[in-house]
Amino acid sequence: MRGVLLPGLFLSPRSIFRGELWESERTESSVKAIFEEAKAKRGRGPGRPSKELQRVNAYQSELEQEYEDWADDTSDDLATAKADGEEPTRLNEIILAGLAVLLLALQNLGRNNIPDAIDLALGNEAPTPALLLEVAQAVMENEKYLVESLIPDLKSKIEKALSDRDILAAFAVGESEGREALRSILATVTARVGSYSGAYWGLFNRASGELGLILDKPIRWNLDPSVKNHCRTCLDYGDTTYVSWADMMAKTGGAYPTHLTICKSNDRCSIEVVKE
Repeated sequence: MRGVLLPGLFLSPRSIFRGELWESERTESSVKAIFEEAKAKRGRGPGRPSKELQRVNAYQSELEQEYEDWADDTSDDLATAKADGEEPTRLNEIILAGLAVLLLALQNLGRNNIPDAIDLALGNEAPTPALLLEVAQAVMENEKYLVESLIPDLKSKIEKALSDRDILAAFAVGESEGREALRSILATVTARVGSYSGAYWGLFNRASGELGLILDKPIRWNLDPSVKNHCRTCLDYGDTTYVSWADMMAKTGGAYPTHLTICKSNDRCSIEVVKE
């Protein structure tokens, strides 16, 4: 979310300088490692992530940034209202208005990003009718999670926070202390919001499997190399090449990365068409 949440309140952009260079041991190798890591994050140089990883990670970052901006705004608005002695009904109005703004923002991010997953997976191939239905289903399920799970949980969390003994003690010290205490509570949800990028990753993997059918090629379940302890599902079926997408679906019981796996969307295992 950018700009205002409520009339008269503007959230200016915030930036954080991360001093890894000065916090590290300044040897030639450590300095080089820092710059190599920076290049990898930008998608260049050694360790360059694949295009699909760049896309899904960018979507995850967008979700998290949108939420964090909203949490900043909401903490500011509620802290100001508390300091002004507003009645509980006014606090509830601020909560409901803020949640409505957040819901719309996250819905729009999903609608703008999730459908791109099949385009990235298929390349020049046209999507099948079944895949188009999968896109619609993925967007609808994402919005269902937002409406039926995330937003109600956030409402409950904020309401409990405003009556929590420690939060009230922080507000008793001052407005800024209360704001920071409330913001720390909202910060615990950032990772959950980011995990909704799993809808993109699941659709990408499904489309990659369907591409294998279109091209009549084997497919492979690749394990995420950044994960040390994979879930049982990924260990049982991952790091394996299958004759076809249908063959894999039969052997896994319909499971593929992010779908019917124990880890759900917590890693970046992937489906790849074996073209050679």
